[in-house]
Amino acid sequence: MPDNIETRFALCQETISNDKIGFMDFKEAFDTIADMGYDGVETTHKAFEEPVWKMNARKREQIANAAEQAGLKIIGGHWWLSEDKYKDKPLHLMGYDPLTGEFNNDILNNTIEFGKNMLRFIGDVGGTIEVLGSPKQRSLPGGVHFADGRGLLVTYLASMLPIQEKYGITVCLEPLGPDESNFITDDSSAHNILDCLDSEYIALLLDVKAMSSVGDPVEIIKRNNPERLKHFHVQEANRRASGQGTTPITSILCALKGIGYRGWVSEEHFIYEPNRVKLAGGACKYLNYCNDNVNLWE
Repeated sequence: MPDNIETRFALCQETISNDKIGFMDFKEAFDTIADMGYDGVETTHKAFEEPVWKMNARKREQIANAAEQAGLKIIGGHWWLSEDKYKDKPLHLMGYDPLTGEFNNDILNNTIEFGKNMLRFIGDVGGTIEVLGSPKQRSLPGGVHFADGRGLLVTYLASMLPIQEKYGITVCLEPLGPDESNFITDDSSAHNILDCLDSEYIALLLDVKAMSSVGDPVEIIKRNNPERLKHFHVQEANRRASGQGTTPITSILCALKGIGYRGWVSEEHFIYEPNRVKLAGGACKYLNYCNDNVNLWE
């Protein structure tokens, strides 16, 4: 993939391949995403039937090669932690037991090891971004204050840095609205954590749906800067694919350009029916239509 690509729109892979709508072979998925017109793909363990942390080096190389052959850049991954059939141990970013609400060092250690395995996978397939969303696995139990959670999360993130530096991966904190989590619900709380970590490998992600739940996405973007904002998720505020709602996506792209953001913009919607491929493809066309008058990457 050349460095002078005209756009940097990517698709989150699980929008066309997951356990609820059916898995798609990764080569077919990459070819399909490229045919839609996307320049990159944001992968995730949820898009593969086989647990990615168990994939051997040859399989990871095949994934990287398939993306390159399709003309796509694997930009990174997301859904760091989530509930699915592959996990046999509880995971929580700050080590809290989901059943008791108490801190459990074994859970923290398991989560640290899981995170490291995810980073190795993303690095092995060529990604340089890892999104830290995982709303349930970061929410704080009742009675636990933000400062306590912040301290534990900073410790967790610091433990990831050696692998991030080895692969050149930036972990992006993703604020998610209060309807999804009670911890890091807006950009200011994310900055509060970033202030504790003096590292170029920890940054901010903004997501249209999440911003819409707490304010005006355009105004939130305008108060941020590209020194910290390293990735962006786009979709309609109603969680549907771009173009399937009334969210002012052209104005959002204008705001990104206005602050000097030139990174990737990943389409991540959450409603995949009636036709996952048509929805994702339509989103790409709509994003390019919106960008025609913006020229974000000019």
